Amino acid sequence: MATPKTSKQELLAVLNSVLGKPAGSPIALHEPNIGDHENELVAKCLSSGWVSSVGQYITEFETGLAKFTKAEHVIAIVNGTAALHLALHAVGVKPGDEVIVPTLSFVATANSVLYTGAKVRYADINPKTLCISLEEIKKNVSLKTKAVFLMNANGRYPSDIDDIVSYCKDNNIILLEDSAQALGSFYPDGIHQGRKGIAGSFSFS
Repeated sequence: MATPKTSKQELLAVLNSVLGKPAGSPIALHEPNIGDHENELVAKCLSSGWVSSVGQYITEFETGLAKFTKAEHVIAIVNGTAALHLALHAVGVKPGDEVIVPTLSFVATANSVLYTGAKVRYADINPKTLCISLEEIKKNVSLKTKAVFLMNANGRYPSDIDDIVSYCKDNNIILLEDSAQALGSFYPDGIHQGRKGIAGSFSFS
């Protein structure tokens, strides 16, 4: 565990030693590990002729993700932005509505709202959690508020998540979760992130 006295160079040296890289090597945010097994599976998929929309591997993926997250339903979509857009359509967000979005997120969260014709209302984040808070949601709620997007920043979550869930329920506001980077992250009560709202989305960059 790094302490305030740990220098940047010391921290990088530890990371490089864990990753097995020479000192001074760049450390990627996402680095794919594609080996013989992955190549074999891609070849099998291509030879099956089913390379989009349906097929054995998509079914296995959806089933496995549902089992891991304990979600009742899982649908594989082309990317995270499309999943967010689809979720908004599914809950009836339309032009004239407003959706509260945290100021810290990728542009996909806001874009998915704009694709529906609804208006984005930005709510500031709590600097300790990097997530939206109930206090900021309340500051931005209007008579046109249809939904709130919670964004789990790399598995972080609002410390007042249960209060947010209750507030949205009591005020007929739809809670959606953009859990793009949160696969494998759980709330303190053991519920997988992405499952507190009406729908949650994961992406796999």
